[in-house]
Amino acid sequence: MQELTIKICGEAGQGMQTIGMALCKLYKKSGYHVFANQDYMSRIRGGNN
Repeated sequence: MQELTIKICGEAGQGMQTIGMALCKLYKKSGYHVFANQDYMSRIRGGNN
């Protein structure tokens, strides 16, 4: 059994949530089991998440 961990990070407002959802859909449609977790650390726009 293989596992793959992908971590997406960047500044707030750069579309990290959109990229994460696109990757989840891509892997799910490819037959993989997907677990996603979102962490909201910076509440200030432009802060690194």
